[in-house]
Amino acid sequence: NQTDRELKKAGVARIPKFVRSSRELLVLWDEAYLTRLWCVYELAVAQSARARTAIRMMPLGMSVTLVKLHVLIFASQLAHRLLNVFVPQKDVRSVLFVLIRGCCFALVARASSDMARMLRSLEDEFGFFRVRSTRISDEEDRRI
Repeated sequence: NQTDRELKKAGVARIPKFVRSSRELLVLWDEAYLTRLWCVYELAVAQSARARTAIRMMPLGMSVTLVKLHVLIFASQLAHRLLNVFVPQKDVRSVLFVLIRGCCFALVARASSDMARMLRSLEDEFGFFRVRSTRISDEEDRRI
């Protein structure tokens, strides 16, 4: 509850117990993740000596990239099969196949570049992280 101070305090007090009882903390990370105080608090609790909870970071954009890669692989295989059926000339089929595969490889390279950018951004964010820079709706929450 974000409006009732006592309920909020009680909820925050239970975060350590909840995190410690978990085997893993899955962080669905975006560029704003480390700017939110409660997200940072959950990470700190998970890394405390008492918790030893495994943390897995998953950039939100990663799922989109993985779907793109799967669609590209499927499209490439489908194109290969369709070329074999509808283009009887082996020379023409080979040229078309190389063009299609080249386009797919270019798109895979783009998706890989996006993935690398996300991971670099994640590393940078941890490297320059400061608790004081986190956002919070009520400054009084920093004292909870």
